[in-house]
Amino acid sequence: MRIYIKKIVTYTIALLLCGICVSNFSYGNTYRWKDKDGKVHYTQSIPPADSQYGHQEIDEKNGMTVKEVESSDTRKRRLKKAQLENEKNLLKKQALREELMIYMFSSREELIAHFEERLKMISVNVRLLQFHQKKLRNTIKDTGNKIKKVKAEKLKKKLQAGLIDSQRSLVDHSRAIETNEKERSAVSEQMARAIKTYDKRFGSSGLNVGSLIGTSVLEEFRNNGLKSAQGKGKNMCSCPCTASK
Repeated sequence: MRIYIKKIVTYTIALLLCGICVSNFSYGNTYRWKDKDGKVHYTQSIPPADSQYGHQEIDEKNGMTVKEVESSDTRKRRLKKAQLENEKNLLKKQALREELMIYMFSSREELIAHFEERLKMISVNVRLLQFHQKKLRNTIKDTGNKIKKVKAEKLKKKLQAGLIDSQRSLVDHSRAIETNEKERSAVSEQMARAIKTYDKRFGSSGLNVGSLIGTSVLEEFRNNGLKSAQGKGKNMCSCPCTASK
């Protein structure tokens, strides 16, 4: 009797373990993917050659998509679109900053002087870097000649270490000069755009009327005041200076 009960318990445990195994392995995730010809496939794995076309991972229990991986082409298009959008936003922000910047100056000459000062500082930096660059090249040349003549191994290693440091410093100076040259070009372009914007807003007469009486009044004066003055006489206008008289 005891042996019979023991067998029943053993069989029951075995059946339970089998059920657990079946429940664990009977359900899994299926991959929905397309090949290079656009044909849809449903498999338990994706061929490595077709992984670049993207896929969906589907839960077999409920048929729901649990994960989706975009194709490499879709990803490239998305990143390219995001890059273009980012560049577009940066250009808008730059244009807005330059638009607002012109109101900081009371005259066209002051605006030009601001940019000329920036360009002057950059030019000074470039000249200093070029001066040190020339000294480094001479140092490298002299150190190389000394290394050829020196026989003492200890001194030769010291000179070689100094030579490596000078070469690294020369590379840093070259990069700094390149960075400053790019900045000078960018500032020159910004200066041209700022002057163009300034002339468009205030004309090339020199006085920034907007910084004194406000841009809204300036626009009203430009749109209405000049026409009114031309119609009624040269001594009449609609700006605040004469509106109260």
